[in-house]
Amino acid sequence: MKIIITIIIFMCGVINCNAMSNEKYYKTLYENNNYKTEEITKEGYEAVDISKISTEYIETEYKKVSLNKLGQTVELNVTWKKTPKYKSYGVIAIMSEGATFDANSLDGYQNAILSSRNQSVHYNIATKNTKILSNGIGISMNLIDDAIYYNLSLSIRYTGKGIVYGNYRHATNNVALDQSLKYSLKNGSIVFNTNSLNDIYDVISPISINIG
Repeated sequence: MKIIITIIIFMCGVINCNAMSNEKYYKTLYENNNYKTEEITKEGYEAVDISKISTEYIETEYKKVSLNKLGQTVELNVTWKKTPKYKSYGVIAIMSEGATFDANSLDGYQNAILSSRNQSVHYNIATKNTKILSNGIGISMNLIDDAIYYNLSLSIRYTGKGIVYGNYRHATNNVALDQSLKYSLKNGSIVFNTNSLNDIYDVISPISINIG
């Protein structure tokens, strides 16, 4: 993200008016579940290639789903705007046409706010909730009980060119982990193996980003 703040101080007299400007440049980083803003040089600011950053999103009454690309990494985020009635195993997934994912770079998080504390769950390639397919990767995230806010994320590095899709499906009833893993990734969407499972999960249109 590029943020530029220009401070202009005017010193005006009866005869003339002079202006002095002082430009400051900042960058914001997301690291260890925290945002950190620091001042950088003008050269560092100009070195950031904004063309490598892109975002697509879709929004409903209850949640916002966004797909971001920064360099060779794509990240899918799900932010709940309202607390869902059922807190079970939802599936967050990224898939591709043409690109290849580095499964070892997979990083998933569920960040939740409870009435008296915050709680975070981390997922990676070795987590039993993770499912790796030939065209993508997904994580079954069991929403933390008693939370009032959720943010879910899945990020992964890629190589090659093509289209990356992101999708999320929320369980509208209680399901077990093994049930939530019975899906495939088709045409950008999460598709469960049986009609009964498909009916349990809500449907939101996939979002996509061109890469390469």
